[in-house]
Amino acid sequence: MLQLGSVVVVEMVGREEELISDLSRIISRHIEFCSPLVETKDRQRWRAEEDALLCAYVKQYGAREWNLVSHRMNTPLNRDAKSCLERWNNCCRELEEGHRAWAAHRKEAAWRLRRVELQLESEKACRRREKMEEIESKIKALREEQNTALDRIEAEYREQLEGLRGDAEAKEQKLTEQWASKHVHLTKFLEQMGCRPRVAEPNGR
Repeated sequence: MLQLGSVVVVEMVGREEELISDLSRIISRHIEFCSPLVETKDRQRWRAEEDALLCAYVKQYGAREWNLVSHRMNTPLNRDAKSCLERWNNCCRELEEGHRAWAAHRKEAAWRLRRVELQLESEKACRRREKMEEIESKIKALREEQNTALDRIEAEYREQLEGLRGDAEAKEQKLTEQWASKHVHLTKFLEQMGCRPRVAEPNGR
């Protein structure tokens, strides 16, 4: 998606450079055509305000009825209909078309740029989501590994505890048997000596 965004941006830049070149050419022609000669009188020059008024008139009423420019626009324009027509055809129309093309390009470029930004944001969000899922998966694996290790340690501890308990019971049984055997031998020895073993009274006397 990043590669697609780069292609779109390069395409936009190329198209913008082309339009800038066309607009510069139109403006150069406009300046070349509209620049008066040294001997041209000031009253014959078209001023920027007059060009703006002519463009506004055409935009509102169309390129016709040039003799009504001053009346319809409520602004005096000391130009005859033929002069207005020639000015529009030879200068202002091409310049106005260039401005419209430039405005349309800027609008399209802004839309494409926004689309690229949305694509990049979507890709970043997707990567963040994938990264979070990867981290959560690793945490889950670590927890499972930890639980497995704890279960193994607990099982080993229980096994050792059972072993120690068995050993203690075996030793206790052995000691009990040894004490009983000694008691039997002692009883027999006392009987042979003609003595009876003294049975301890409950009060200890």
